[in-house]
Amino acid sequence: MTPIREDIRDALEGFGCYRRRDEAFKRVIPEYDAAKGYKAKIVLPQNLLDEDTLNVFSVVVITPEGTEIVKALPPAEFLQIVAASNFKQRTRMSMVYYHAELRNYAVLGTGNKNEHDQGFFVKHGDGASDIRVFGHLFKTQIYQLAEYLGVPDSIRSRPPTTDTYSAPCDQQEFFSGCRLRQWTCYGMRCCITHPRPKRHR
Repeated sequence: MTPIREDIRDALEGFGCYRRRDEAFKRVIPEYDAAKGYKAKIVLPQNLLDEDTLNVFSVVVITPEGTEIVKALPPAEFLQIVAASNFKQRTRMSMVYYHAELRNYAVLGTGNKNEHDQGFFVKHGDGASDIRVFGHLFKTQIYQLAEYLGVPDSIRSRPPTTDTYSAPCDQQEFFSGCRLRQWTCYGMRCCITHPRPKRHR
């Protein structure tokens, strides 16, 4: 099948996706201005296992000159940023279902067991599907399956990204400790023990 490319920018504009999101960014960091080239993202602390750090989000704004401005993210602004950003995932899934129903197809979900167990998905967005193909597999197992099936290393080794914010952001920043959680969940479900547990980074 030939890949289909759809432009959902008008739909997101109609929902006010970026306007609502940027309002919250600007309340936290007034200097932020997307029209002038400022970029932003939200991140979690990356040292939760090493220091007594609260597991709360911060806003990171990158100026056009490359300077980073970091501030703690209040609850109201956090909720608005996430709620507005989720328009993107839900709009994508609406378009996916349009093409599926047009052809009388089923929609196959790509969420894995780690994501479903921990709620790391958008309801009615990337969490929607008719069949959960990978829902019973941990992410670790999916990588193993990809290697077995001969998926090119350039794809398997590419860092996953959230593709949600204008500033570069990977899943490790957005969902702190996700690599450790993958192995921890896999070990617990598969009853794997180690006589001297070590901290993974």
